[in-house]
Amino acid sequence: MRSLGEEHGTAVSLPVVGAVIERVLRSQRRKHVAETRKIRQELKGLIQIIETTKSELAELDPKEIKVQHIAPAADELDAIVKATEGATNTILDMCEDIERRCEACAKDSSLAGGGIMEPVTAIYEACTFQDITGQRISKVVGALRQIEERIESLSVSMDDGETPKTSKPKAVGGGKKTLTDQDLLNGPQLQAAKQDEIDALFDSL
Repeated sequence: MRSLGEEHGTAVSLPVVGAVIERVLRSQRRKHVAETRKIRQELKGLIQIIETTKSELAELDPKEIKVQHIAPAADELDAIVKATEGATNTILDMCEDIERRCEACAKDSSLAGGGIMEPVTAIYEACTFQDITGQRISKVVGALRQIEERIESLSVSMDDGETPKTSKPKAVGGGKKTLTDQDLLNGPQLQAAKQDEIDALFDSL
């Protein structure tokens, strides 16, 4: 208003005042429109994030994870426990049997060898449980990795892709070879002794 007084003198006509008010209103409207557009863009971005998250959550179906991954993994672990328990009991029983036979051989030299071959063979057979349990553990690891991938995908969409990277397995033996999960799970293969070697061993007793 002071500038109006300087331009038009002390007397300011109503048309001049109306023009000034109109300019102020136009300026405010333009500012309001710009802010509204900015808010609209931000809302659109939020809607997009919500839609993406909803899509990720739909894929991360808890029922699917429970039925297709967790339940089978639990069954595999239960089977591993039972197989390991059964093999361990067999090995312990056969060792006790061998011990009894050795004591009998010590008392009676005519019982040299004393049918030890049968329990020894049973021990070798029981030790093959490792291959089966290794395969079952591989299935469990596979199920857990599928769950991990689903959760990581959801985490990426929620955190704008800023998720910690999983470290890769380090190379063993001077960096020449990297051990894979399959190598670690299967473990060393059992070297079964040949029948002739076993016979020669007990013939020497």
